Amino acid sequence: MTAGGPGAPAAPAAATQRTFRIVISYRRADTGGDARSLAEALERRFGDENVFLDIEAIEPGEPFDQAIDRAVAASDVMLVLIGRHWMTPDEQGRRRIDNPDDVVRMELRSALQRGVLVIPLLVEDAKMPSQQELPPDVAAFSKRNAEELRRTKWKSDVESLVDELVRVRRKKFGSLRGRLADLRDGLRRAPRAAAPIALVVVLLLAALVAVLVLRGVAGDGALHPPLAADETIAFVSGNRVMILDGDAEAPLPLTVADPSESVDWTADGRLVYSDGGNLWISDPDEKPQPLTTARLGDGHPSVRKDDGLVAFNRPEGSDGKCPCGIWLVPADRSTEPYPPGEGEPIPGVAPDWSSDGRRIAYQRRRDESGDQHIWFMDEDGQNQRELLPSSNETAMFPAWAPSGNRIAFWLPDESGCRIGIARPDQDGIEPDLRFETPATCSGPEWSPDGRYLAVTAPDGIWAIRVDGTEDPQLLLGIENPRSLSWVRRRG
Repeated sequence: MTAGGPGAPAAPAAATQRTFRIVISYRRADTGGDARSLAEALERRFGDENVFLDIEAIEPGEPFDQAIDRAVAASDVMLVLIGRHWMTPDEQGRRRIDNPDDVVRMELRSALQRGVLVIPLLVEDAKMPSQQELPPDVAAFSKRNAEELRRTKWKSDVESLVDELVRVRRKKFGSLRGRLADLRDGLRRAPRAAAPIALVVVLLLAALVAVLVLRGVAGDGALHPPLAADETIAFVSGNRVMILDGDAEAPLPLTVADPSESVDWTADGRLVYSDGGNLWISDPDEKPQPLTTARLGDGHPSVRKDDGLVAFNRPEGSDGKCPCGIWLVPADRSTEPYPPGEGEPIPGVAPDWSSDGRRIAYQRRRDESGDQHIWFMDEDGQNQRELLPSSNETAMFPAWAPSGNRIAFWLPDESGCRIGIARPDQDGIEPDLRFETPATCSGPEWSPDGRYLAVTAPDGIWAIRVDGTEDPQLLLGIENPRSLSWVRRRG
């Protein structure tokens, strides 16, 4: 596609056909001739109906950003041609990539957010832009492995690229066939009465498989440092729970639910999340099951890893009358929800289990002023104590460190992102982490090794070094993520 004007390739008319669609992103003044030569080579191998270069069709009155998003969503691979002038300024002296309406930037943003495989192609000794040189919403592009297209060896380099794309296509359709075969086998074994339901499940899963088929195309190393290759972050984006594996190219959707609060993992790899005022648990071998059913706004689940006991909160109703506060429910649904200890629920929200499962940190009001502070208590509701009794600052969303001896929390600050860390046996914030970038943040969530904290920001998920020795890193560029759970995968 060209950056010379608004536009995007048209989505193929036969969207249900088993095709392999390639989008070429380029700047006309930079690599226009190279893009056309590359398109011709790709068309000979994949068919001209599956290679998209310039504006094909935009409905009258359709915003070009929506047209780009629609076209990218119908594609499997985006090839981004980068020449020596890809980052150069326009006539006004501003870098085009810094303009939110720059077509190339919109193409990249859409592809990264939608999980499309993005391959940078460096033409004639061009260099990959660094993370710092790119706007935050496309900074993740700097982590993509690039291929070279040398004009002196154009034919051989293009042939190597075509071979690589053929392998990607083969992996896509081979994976799809295998997964659908497994689903068909399951359908044959299903009872006759369940066949109509099973058929619907197969159709839904088949649609989901079409989104997931590009998983694992990347190499062995982590693509989203400091997220390790064997680690996973779950988060909420839009109306989906998303999963980002450290060795995956992009995040993948886990559910089609409408989660509104935090997510957390059980020790055996299931995910607990909030939807429609209830808590649910997602099991790979069966449909999601409700943990609570009263629709009272249950949210912020935290799972105790040794036995699956889930701590969560029920908010106070508008009339001030409700069973609000901290509640517990077993992940195996063996009992109904109950408060910690005996009597009424403990006032508070956003509970988080300590790593040893013996204490719960939570957020509550200190007095009628409404200011929020961090508290912690024993698992049975006893020994309720404030974390920072001498501080008057608002503190929210506690997260217990893997070591169990520190609690991180968010300190709202208009001047930037601020995260505090404190010890339960000391009255003071140490360290007090403050950053201008990202401009705002929320969270936090600890990495499994305790060296980093992940936070959410309007432009993505950021990783903060706990010892403050590094600037925050954009772990994943995605619009308005919320709620994080960072774990090391089993096996």
